[in-house]
Amino acid sequence: MAMKLKLLELTDEKARILFEGEGYTYLDALAAELLNDPGVDVAQRKQAFKFTDPELVVTTVGGRSPLDAVIDAAKRLSGYAGEKSDLTVIALDADPAMARIAQETAAGRTDRVAPVIGDVHRMPVRDDTASLIVSRGSLFFWEDRVQAFREIERVLRPGGVAFVGGSFGTAALRDRIFAQMRRRNPNWDRDVARRSGQATHDQLRRELAASAVACSRIREEEAGFWVEIQKGSGCF
Repeated sequence: MAMKLKLLELTDEKARILFEGEGYTYLDALAAELLNDPGVDVAQRKQAFKFTDPELVVTTVGGRSPLDAVIDAAKRLSGYAGEKSDLTVIALDADPAMARIAQETAAGRTDRVAPVIGDVHRMPVRDDTASLIVSRGSLFFWEDRVQAFREIERVLRPGGVAFVGGSFGTAALRDRIFAQMRRRNPNWDRDVARRSGQATHDQLRRELAASAVACSRIREEEAGFWVEIQKGSGCF
């Protein structure tokens, strides 16, 4: 999906860019990557309120074009998951149809993306394998979240972290998704409320405690929440 950007200010040494519908995670990564550029003096995400779109402010030195710096940093971020990286992605799903979709989506990256059919309660993955685990929306459908949390910790390598939950990134993006889903499913709001009621924060905290994972927390965002599980290397 292409990002929607709006150029708010541009001079020879400064750029302010609004990222419509984006959360802070990507912008923070982009800002950090920009600061690796010796021609970049400042790279900072700014957001007036939680419900407003974030903007990136970049200033440069030595004649470096701020737009070129942003473009180059974005390319480097993409490269970390492409040719310049040894990153491998395990696309796990219990539904064989989803595995086929993952395989089609990863066309040209079959050496880096491995679709795997499996169950979160018993993942066909060795201990201490994954540096990062991400799953949005699935935990509402898990039959035994206590066991799933244990499995996630098992599969994480020391220093690894998992994010599972139901955040939509930003309120604007959530509203657009909800509008589309309501057209497809007239009972969308009722279904969301029912699933959310089965995974309240208090209930999730009890399940995390019962799982005995060493380090976990629930992090709320403007458009949802994440359950974070970390393995080794301290605790958040």
